[in-house]
Amino acid sequence: MQNNYPTLFLFLFLFIACNSKSVLVKTETQQYALGKTSAIDSSVYQTILPYSQKVNSIMDSVIGQSETAMEKGQPESKLGDFVTDAVLYQANKICSSTGQPKVDFAFVNNGGLRAALPYGDITVGNIFSLMPFENEMTVLTLNGNFTRQLIDFIIDKGGMPVSNIKIVIKNKKAIEIKINGVDFDSRKTFRVVTSDYLANGGDKLTFLNEALKKENLNLKLRDALLIRIKELTASGKKINPKIEGRITYEQ
Repeated sequence: MQNNYPTLFLFLFLFIACNSKSVLVKTETQQYALGKTSAIDSSVYQTILPYSQKVNSIMDSVIGQSETAMEKGQPESKLGDFVTDAVLYQANKICSSTGQPKVDFAFVNNGGLRAALPYGDITVGNIFSLMPFENEMTVLTLNGNFTRQLIDFIIDKGGMPVSNIKIVIKNKKAIEIKINGVDFDSRKTFRVVTSDYLANGGDKLTFLNEALKKENLNLKLRDALLIRIKELTASGKKINPKIEGRITYEQ
């Protein structure tokens, strides 16, 4: 695993700058391979080296095992299934502990999945590479009409990572929709968990701003994955998602 974490140098630079009484009059940026001492020999490098070694130690920590390589894809992928299952699982744990209603399904966007996960060891760094953003989990309560609009959006996208929902598509329209294993009913309201970025209208999902209710769960999506992997490891299980036909096309 390469020990070059994109934000490390910037973080350490800011840390040092904030603890200095000097006045910053000009800045230049340059990226260094912190794991390779031959690339740079300066007082700056010597200052940040202890921090880089600590960060690398944390990022290289193995937290679980995967029985399959996982990449994103459409209309469904192992990576998307794993991520949304983990997010939904942690969302429902939080809701259960706080007396909130159960979350019906989860979705995220493929653009938010920035790296694949390998077969074998899964490290903290793998999860940070997968989700480098600080997006938090948000639960939306949607009426039936907006839930259907979300489903149509997922279809128009050619499929998105989802959990606990099944969509069968024909001629670019849903001919079957099941949530919680039950046929979709537009008269009902549904609770859906996603990222705060999408919940706030990102990726052209502006209609989600019309949600009946919006609740921030105060847990980052990345942390939901880290927690879930550690839970699986503690119970002696490995990550092993299967393609389940969550989004399929009928000829």
